[in-house]
Amino acid sequence: MESDSDPPEQRTGFSVELFVRSLAPNGAHERQQAIVDRLEQLEEDNRIDEVRSTVWGDRICPETATRLQDGRSLLQDIARLQTWAQAHDASLEPFFKERTVQSPCEDPYTVIVPPVLCLAVSRDDELWGVFPCTKEGDTLSAMDGLDAILTSTPPNPIADRPFAQP
Repeated sequence: MESDSDPPEQRTGFSVELFVRSLAPNGAHERQQAIVDRLEQLEEDNRIDEVRSTVWGDRICPETATRLQDGRSLLQDIARLQTWAQAHDASLEPFFKERTVQSPCEDPYTVIVPPVLCLAVSRDDELWGVFPCTKEGDTLSAMDGLDAILTSTPPNPIADRPFAQP
């Protein structure tokens, strides 16, 4: 039972959004499982405050997505991640790919092929890092993003890492 003299619960300020193509992707099961295991451990160790997840499928057709509430939400998430990358001189290429789909029965249309998994790490409700990304020729993986949480000491962001806020 909590009393008035007990210290308030320590919050890290970190939250993580996990975006996955599928919960059973071909060839990526072990990598996906390792990320989920690590997220659970970080949450259990009180290194992150919250984990949310979204399944976004293997392709997103923006033309169709804009007509559906869940689709608009996915496009907003992708735009938010891309805005972070631009603001931090990073790139989400080649992890998010735009492709034109052509078939004999339909007119060509564009789809976005998202990465198998992606982490959006927020700190104090501001997007702090997107993984995977590339910065100055270095690829930063989802595991790199989780490692960055461990090396960050609140309240100061990591100033010398490429994914830290300016």
